[in-house]
Amino acid sequence: MPIDFGLFVWKNKAEREEEQAVYGEWAFPYGPQQKESIEDLLRALFPKGDVVYNLIKYLTCRELYEKELKTAKNQDAAADRMINHVRKFRNVLKESEMPVYLAIVLADAAIDENLEYPSANVIRAYEAELRLLRNK
Repeated sequence: MPIDFGLFVWKNKAEREEEQAVYGEWAFPYGPQQKESIEDLLRALFPKGDVVYNLIKYLTCRELYEKELKTAKNQDAAADRMINHVRKFRNVLKESEMPVYLAIVLADAAIDENLEYPSANVIRAYEAELRLLRNK
């Protein structure tokens, strides 16, 4: 059982491993191959970027989107709300980056166990479409 000291919560090894397993199942429900596919897509989209840092940005975006989707009327409303809430996460995400990460999140939401992700070019085209829709 975690021990809460106010400033931090101490967890034993088994608790940390369980927490990591639960998070891993949420982040990559189709397993390590899905993580690799997303990392490959991030490398293609951000060739000069750090893939781990970009993965953190992607997962932050995905978490925001899924949170908004729970209370939004539809996917578009969730996306709009997510973009509006990005300001709260300036230390992780830049507002200008949001459309590309949103495009990846939406592509990932449509993925099944076949893991047929769109190419980086398709994601960039979708990003451009999202930018146009958000600027209206």
